[in-house]
Amino acid sequence: MKVGHLSACLTDAGRILGLAIDHGRALDAAIQLARGGPARPGDALAFKSAVVSGLAPAASVTLVDATLGPVIRKNLPGVGPLMFGYEQDTYGQDGATMVPQLPPGWSVRRLVEIGARAIKLFLYVDTESHTALDEQRKVMVERVGAECTTVGVPFFLEPLVISPDPRQHHVRVLRAVEEFSRPRYHVDVLKIELPVQPRHVPEFYSHAQAVEALQQVSAATPLPHIFLSGGVPFDQLIECLEFAGASGSRFNGVLCGRSIWSEGIAVFAQHGEQALLEWLARTALPRLQRLGQVVDARAVAPGPQVAPHPCATALAN
Repeated sequence: MKVGHLSACLTDAGRILGLAIDHGRALDAAIQLARGGPARPGDALAFKSAVVSGLAPAASVTLVDATLGPVIRKNLPGVGPLMFGYEQDTYGQDGATMVPQLPPGWSVRRLVEIGARAIKLFLYVDTESHTALDEQRKVMVERVGAECTTVGVPFFLEPLVISPDPRQHHVRVLRAVEEFSRPRYHVDVLKIELPVQPRHVPEFYSHAQAVEALQQVSAATPLPHIFLSGGVPFDQLIECLEFAGASGSRFNGVLCGRSIWSEGIAVFAQHGEQALLEWLARTALPRLQRLGQVVDARAVAPGPQVAPHPCATALAN
């Protein structure tokens, strides 16, 4: 059953099946590499528009960036709910020292006015740091959470943890979940990494330790939480979600990008937009549909704690 002000982002079964196409200069670089020559003006918009038109109708919500997302919204008004990334392109930046910058010329209110049904903020998090940099990151989350609360739009937070030691990755994910579940941040959904990858069992974790780590993350937050794909191969993503569900993780869905469509970059770069559309229909769409089946089987619907937003009608006046 659809719940509260997240309803626009949920499947009919009440889960989140998100498609991500908010990539910036990294996409330009990938197109250039696949073509063996410079990216052309309009490449990124053409590629993203094709992915959105071909795949978004099968997703419950589609994540776009604040640079090209408004153009895509205007050109493809009927593709379904859009979530807007609310940070500038981070390609090539050092995550250890980066504080996200908000896109110039936009506010949450303005993005909602052009059709955003949710807002996402990405930031690197070092849970072992207690420096001024760490405080700047937390202030940024507070600021965006306050904006989303005022306007009445769901706030998805993606805290990507800095983990030099894979044996401690689950601990850092857990600490990030605990921190940003605090009410002061006004987060509605946490978009997080899988705390333990199946490929790390049994090298770094026993099976029992991996199961416990997944269960601890779910128990640490009252908020809905979804897993990101991280660009892993599609079959590996399916394995991760199956593993999480079998381990008792009470995750609520997934937000997936490159694992679905990255191979289409070479198709587009070498053969053009029409060939990409055909590849999306033939290969990427069945992947997204398969992902939806796994989410329906393994994820759970957000619980009753996902109440209607107190300002959900703010824009109606």
